Order: sequence, then structure tokens, then C-alpha cells
Amino acid sequence: MLIFYLFDLFVVYLSWKSFKDIVNPISITSFTWLLFLFLYNIISIGNEGYRKLSTLFYLSVIIYIATFSLVCLLFIKNVKQNQNRNIFNLDTINVSRNLVEGIIWFAILANVYYILTLFNYAGTFNVIDVIYHIRNSARGDGSVAFSSAIKLGSLLFNFSPLILCYVFLYDVKIKKYKVAILISEIFFISLLLATKGRILRFAILMIIILRKKLSKRKFYFSMIIMIPIFIILISILTIGRDHTYFEMYSVEDYIFLYLLSPIPAFDRLISGELSYFSNGFGVRIFSFMYEKIINPLFDINPYYVDPGYIYVTTEHGKITTNVETILGSYYMDFGFVGVIICGLIMGTIFGFSYKKMRSTKKSEYTIFYVLNVPYLFFQTFGDFLMPTFTITVQEFLSAVILAFVFRKFSIGKKNDRGSV
Repeated sequence: MLIFYLFDLFVVYLSWKSFKDIVNPISITSFTWLLFLFLYNIISIGNEGYRKLSTLFYLSVIIYIATFSLVCLLFIKNVKQNQNRNIFNLDTINVSRNLVEGIIWFAILANVYYILTLFNYAGTFNVIDVIYHIRNSARGDGSVAFSSAIKLGSLLFNFSPLILCYVFLYDVKIKKYKVAILISEIFFISLLLATKGRILRFAILMIIILRKKLSKRKFYFSMIIMIPIFIILISILTIGRDHTYFEMYSVEDYIFLYLLSPIPAFDRLISGELSYFSNGFGVRIFSFMYEKIINPLFDINPYYVDPGYIYVTTEHGKITTNVETILGSYYMDFGFVGVIICGLIMGTIFGFSYKKMRSTKKSEYTIFYVLNVPYLFFQTFGDFLMPTFTITVQEFLSAVILAFVFRKFSIGKKNDRGSV
């Protein structure tokens, strides 16, 4: 444990000294693991109810952080850092304000359409019932397929965060009520889909954007307002969705469940205490490839069995979780080598996109990085990038298309135009 803390502190210090920004992937990854493992060890000191993490667990995390950091460095070691410049290296494209407002209205109407399709699918206008039906179908075994209307609505919904990134990061002069409508729709749809991950991702996205736009004083004031709002929203969603859990567990255990339980769950996994099975190569990590490419072309459809709900102990007894940090799926697919593979994949994706954001002025790379960097904050909980990689690809292609449209319709003067 001591070796882990010394190593991780060294990485945090070195990454900050080298890059001096808060969004470089090495700093985020090393600090996230440092913070959450510190919290876990603090609450477990002198309390036999919590599992003592094994040496193999700390070794796995050290290897992952080392692999991730080294791969990132291969991409970003030669990126020149200009401390007089904002962390986001943005191009300046002047486009017609009417074009930007037209895209804003398109996103708003697309989300209205998606909301209506979700209510229509559930067959009720009761929000709680909609959450119940949508979530049960999304977590089903594939026998219940969503309609084409819902799939189209989901595709259009994923377009919305891109619009917000362009509006905020590029200081587009759009009337505030239009942006407020779009933000409200994103929140509402996230609630209907019962996805705390979407809300948390959007919260981190907004924090990054506001840090770019506001002075330190205004930024900290905004955080004082925003953080309680996000906590309340997630609490309402969680209690409404998992009310049986809330009745079963104490408040402390419930917080532990959603913040720290994946850590001892992964320790149980690598200690050989859990059973799992698969009959294919990388079926968990590359599930999107099997679904979209391999199965349709070659009729290969491997299956796997996960440990399911895992018991972890607290001072009040046992609680169950079904996530094992970002490393869990990689370990089940590839064994201990999977820890290294995880570092290679994540380091390549974020190292490459960070380099492109800092060394070029193409907005699509900035938007892609800003949209996906929140996943790095969730590493101690689970893997949120690879299971939804098709959505990630869609977002990047949409960012490329938007950037092309903005450049195509760029103009020379600002006057009553917006700057993108």
C-alpha cells in the first residue's frame, strides 16, 4: 500500500510539473485512483467490517497507471505547452449566428421528439413508470428490441452535448433561454433513461466548460451552486429507481455502494473468489465489434457469464454491487495481462486525443476530448467508454461534420455574427 501511494504521488507531481493543466489524462487518472483509494483506506482503518485490499490489487493498479501514463507520454511528450494560452487550443471560425441558432433549434426539437417517443414506448405519461419500462428494456437480454423511432431519437440525443460544447467553448452569442432549454432537455432525458452516468458525465463536462469561461471567483461560486443541484438530482433518481436498496441499506452504506464498492469487488475478482466464463476473445471489451461487425459478417456470437452481483462487506454487513472498476472486464477477458491491455487502450485513446487538442486547432479533437474526459473520473467505478464505443464514434463523426459545416460557412466579419 505504501509503495502505491509513493508511486501515485510521484506520478501526480510529475504530470502536473510537466503539463500544468487540470485536464491532462495522466494527472486525472493518477489523482482519481489516489483519491478514491485514500478514501477507502480512511474509512476502513480500525474497522474490520471493510475488506483489506490485497497486495495483488495495489500491484494491478500500479501496473495500470504506469502503462497508461507511459503510452500517453509517447503521444504528448513533444506537445509544446504555452502557459499564456487556455488549456483548450481552439480555432476561431466566424459563422452566421442564424446557422448556429438553427442547429440549436434542431437539437431542441430532436430532443422533444425523443422525449415523446420514450413516453409512447412506455405507454404512460407517469415519469416513474417511464423510467421503469425504459430501464428494464435497456437491461434486458436483447429479446426486447427498441423501435426505430427510439433508436433515431437516441442518435439525435447524442448530438446535443456537441452543440453545447460549441456554444460554450467557442463563446457563440446565443440567447441564454435557448441554451437553458437544451440543457433542461438533456437533464430530463437522462432522468427518463435512469442513467446516473449520463448526469455525472454532463456535470463534469459543465465544470470543464465553466472553468474555461469564468474567472476563478465566479467558477468557485458556480460550483457551490451546481454541486448540490447535481447531488439532489442523482439522489432523486437513485431513490426513485432503487428504493428497495435505499430501504435495505443505511445512508453510509448507500454512499459506499455508489462510490467505493467496486474497489473491494475487483479485489475479490483478482483474488480468485468469483466465478465467470466466456467462450470468445475479448467478448466483454470488444462486445461492440461482435455486435456490429463480427456477428453480422461471420455469424460468430460468443457469450459470457459474469459474476453477477458481488457481495462486499461494510461495518453494517454485506452489500451487493455489479461493477469491478474499469479493470474488471479486462481482467475477466484476458487475465492479469488485461490490466496492461486496459492501460494500452485507454492510454492510446486519451493520449492521442489530448495531443490533437493541444497541438492542432481543429475543433473536432477538442470537442471529442472534452466529451470523453469525464470517463477518466469514473475509472474506480467501472468502464464507461468501451461498452458505448459506438456512441463515442458517432459523437466524433458528428463533431467532424459540425466542424466542416462551420468552416464551410465561415465569414470574415463578426458584427452581428457568432464566433465559433
